[in-house]
Amino acid sequence: MEIRDFEIKEITELTKGNSDSHPIYSFKLTPISGPNYKFKPGQFITIFSEDGKLFRSYSIASAPEWDFIELFIEMIKGKMTSYLSNKRVGDVLRIGEPRGNFLLEEKTKSVYLAAGVGIAPFFSILRHSIINNVSIDSYLFYSVKHMDDIILLNELESFERIGLRILINITRDQNIPEHFFQGRINTEKIKRHVPDYMERKYYICGGLTFAKDLKTSLMNEGITEDKILSDIWGEN
Repeated sequence: MEIRDFEIKEITELTKGNSDSHPIYSFKLTPISGPNYKFKPGQFITIFSEDGKLFRSYSIASAPEWDFIELFIEMIKGKMTSYLSNKRVGDVLRIGEPRGNFLLEEKTKSVYLAAGVGIAPFFSILRHSIINNVSIDSYLFYSVKHMDDIILLNELESFERIGLRILINITRDQNIPEHFFQGRINTEKIKRHVPDYMERKYYICGGLTFAKDLKTSLMNEGITEDKILSDIWGEN
């Protein structure tokens, strides 16, 4: 696997976190030399520590057309996020080449199912689509604990003009806007809001329990396994 040096161009706080949720930061990275890595929406990169002993993979949130890579990183105070919390703009990170088979297709009738920072790869496909002025036929069910945990809501809503239908689910707050939904994502919500749900391909990105439960529920509804693609990480 190719590993190259990238400079941290920008670090931005996306969410502040709550007592039961972690803050999420955007890291924008540019190659020290040569062009940006080529990748497809849905792929991930791996960050390595200087000695190579510490490494962690993150979904790419930027569009392939951009000259930098953007990552949404939940600062969970683990080994890698503690390492990253000490980094500043101008510092260098060792980045492995993009990999992964969670490949998002523009022209597929889709349902995107995202929990928390699992929204990242969907930003990549949506940014790619809007740059190329490609209309999509996709629903996005996005689950967060609190209103304050939503990442880049204004940009997210801008994707509606290319055909995205957004259904945001809040699991902990009681007072939420009328056009948002209370509670977790489940198949009942999907069936209620996606009339042709049996005909669509499902992309799931989130923690192990979230992805496993949704995949099982979808298959129990008759969705075949070949129509379900998951990008899963272990529980923190």
